[in-house]
Amino acid sequence: MMNALIVQESRGLANAISETGALGMMQMTSHNYLGNTVLEPFNPLVPAQAVPAGVALMGDLIGKYGTDTEGLNKALAAYNQGESVVNEAIQLHGQQWLQHIPEQGRNYVNTINAIRSGQYQSYIVPGYFGNPK
Repeated sequence: MMNALIVQESRGLANAISETGALGMMQMTSHNYLGNTVLEPFNPLVPAQAVPAGVALMGDLIGKYGTDTEGLNKALAAYNQGESVVNEAIQLHGQQWLQHIPEQGRNYVNTINAIRSGQYQSYIVPGYFGNPK
Protein backbone atom coordinates (compact mmCIF):
# COMPACT_ATOMS: atom_id res chain seq x y z
CA MET A 1 0.00 0.00 0.00
CA MET A 2 2.82 2.43 0.79
CA ASN A 3 4.31 2.08 -2.69
CA ALA A 4 0.91 2.96 -4.18
CA LEU A 5 0.66 5.91 -1.79
CA ILE A 6 4.09 7.18 -2.91
CA VAL A 7 3.11 6.80 -6.57
CA GLN A 8 -0.06 8.80 -5.98
CA GLU A 9 1.57 11.43 -3.79
CA SER A 10 4.73 12.19 -5.76
CA ARG A 11 5.31 9.65 -8.54
CA GLY A 12 8.38 8.73 -6.53
CA LEU A 13 10.02 12.13 -6.79
CA ALA A 14 12.04 12.86 -3.67
CA ASN A 15 12.00 16.60 -4.36
CA ALA A 16 8.27 16.93 -5.12
CA ILE A 17 6.59 20.05 -3.75
CA SER A 18 2.83 20.45 -4.02
CA GLU A 19 0.87 23.65 -4.55
CA THR A 20 -0.14 23.46 -0.89
CA GLY A 21 3.45 23.12 0.33
CA ALA A 22 3.52 19.37 1.02
CA LEU A 23 7.05 18.04 0.50
CA GLY A 24 8.87 15.00 -0.79
CA MET A 25 7.91 11.47 -1.77
CA MET A 26 5.38 11.24 1.05
CA GLN A 27 4.08 14.80 0.57
CA MET A 28 4.50 15.58 4.25
CA THR A 29 3.54 18.87 5.84
CA SER A 30 4.79 20.20 9.16
CA HIS A 31 1.35 19.26 10.55
CA ASN A 32 1.95 15.62 9.53
CA TYR A 33 5.39 15.13 10.95
CA LEU A 34 5.28 17.39 13.98
CA GLY A 35 2.28 15.46 15.28
CA ASN A 36 4.12 12.16 15.11
CA THR A 37 7.21 10.64 16.64
CA VAL A 38 9.61 12.12 14.10
CA LEU A 39 13.00 13.14 15.39
CA GLU A 40 14.24 16.62 14.62
CA PRO A 41 15.87 17.75 12.48
CA PHE A 42 13.52 16.29 9.90
CA ASN A 43 13.76 16.91 6.17
CA PRO A 44 10.77 15.57 4.20
CA LEU A 45 12.79 15.92 0.98
CA VAL A 46 15.19 13.17 2.13
CA PRO A 47 13.58 9.80 1.35
CA ALA A 48 15.46 8.04 4.16
CA GLN A 49 13.65 10.37 6.60
CA ALA A 50 10.37 10.93 4.75
CA VAL A 51 9.45 7.32 4.02
CA PRO A 52 9.75 6.09 7.63
CA ALA A 53 7.80 9.16 8.80
CA GLY A 54 5.04 8.50 6.26
CA VAL A 55 4.95 4.82 7.21
CA ALA A 56 4.71 5.79 10.89
CA LEU A 57 1.87 8.21 10.15
CA MET A 58 -0.02 5.55 8.16
CA GLY A 59 0.65 3.05 10.95
CA ASP A 60 -0.92 5.45 13.45
CA LEU A 61 -3.92 5.99 11.17
CA ILE A 62 -4.37 2.26 10.54
CA GLY A 63 -4.17 1.73 14.30
CA LYS A 64 -7.05 4.19 14.73
CA TYR A 65 -9.24 3.06 11.83
CA GLY A 66 -8.49 -0.67 11.48
CA THR A 67 -6.90 -3.10 9.07
CA ASP A 68 -9.98 -4.19 7.16
CA THR A 69 -10.74 -2.61 3.76
CA GLU A 70 -12.94 0.07 5.28
CA GLY A 71 -10.34 0.93 7.91
CA LEU A 72 -7.59 1.16 5.30
CA ASN A 73 -9.77 3.46 3.19
CA LYS A 74 -10.35 5.67 6.22
CA ALA A 75 -6.63 5.74 6.96
CA LEU A 76 -5.84 6.71 3.35
CA ALA A 77 -8.49 9.43 3.40
CA ALA A 78 -7.15 10.74 6.71
CA TYR A 79 -3.59 10.80 5.32
CA ASN A 80 -4.86 12.93 2.46
CA GLN A 81 -7.63 15.03 4.01
CA GLY A 82 -6.82 14.97 7.70
CA GLU A 83 -8.36 12.99 10.53
CA SER A 84 -10.87 15.69 11.43
CA VAL A 85 -12.45 15.61 7.95
CA VAL A 86 -12.75 11.82 8.01
CA ASN A 87 -14.00 11.68 11.60
CA GLU A 88 -16.67 14.30 10.90
CA ALA A 89 -17.86 12.41 7.81
CA ILE A 90 -18.02 9.18 9.82
CA GLN A 91 -19.89 10.85 12.66
CA LEU A 92 -22.44 12.53 10.38
CA HIS A 93 -22.84 9.88 7.68
CA GLY A 94 -21.76 6.51 9.13
CA GLN A 95 -20.99 3.91 6.48
CA GLN A 96 -21.57 6.50 3.74
CA TRP A 97 -18.66 8.60 5.02
CA LEU A 98 -16.55 8.34 1.86
CA GLN A 99 -19.24 10.00 -0.24
CA HIS A 100 -19.16 12.98 2.12
CA ILE A 101 -15.49 13.92 2.11
CA PRO A 102 -14.13 16.34 -0.52
CA GLU A 103 -13.89 14.95 -4.04
CA GLN A 104 -10.10 15.12 -3.99
CA GLY A 105 -10.08 12.75 -1.00
CA ARG A 106 -12.48 10.31 -2.66
CA ASN A 107 -10.36 10.32 -5.81
CA TYR A 108 -7.22 9.79 -3.72
CA VAL A 109 -8.61 6.68 -2.00
CA ASN A 110 -10.01 5.27 -5.25
CA THR A 111 -6.78 5.90 -7.19
CA ILE A 112 -4.58 4.23 -4.58
CA ASN A 113 -6.91 1.23 -4.50
CA ALA A 114 -6.79 1.07 -8.31
CA ILE A 115 -2.98 1.25 -8.31
CA ARG A 116 -2.84 -1.53 -5.72
CA SER A 117 -5.17 -3.76 -7.72
CA GLY A 118 -3.30 -3.19 -10.99
CA GLN A 119 -6.29 -1.44 -12.60
CA TYR A 120 -4.46 1.85 -12.92
CA GLN A 121 -1.27 2.32 -14.87
CA SER A 122 0.51 5.33 -13.48
CA TYR A 123 3.73 6.97 -14.48
CA ILE A 124 6.58 6.01 -12.18
CA VAL A 125 9.70 8.13 -12.21
CA PRO A 126 12.80 6.22 -13.39
CA GLY A 127 14.73 4.97 -10.40
CA TYR A 128 11.58 4.59 -8.30
CA PHE A 129 12.24 1.83 -5.82
CA GLY A 130 9.32 -0.52 -6.10
CA ASN A 131 6.29 -2.02 -7.72
CA PRO A 132 3.17 0.05 -6.98
CA LYS A 133 1.18 -2.96 -5.77
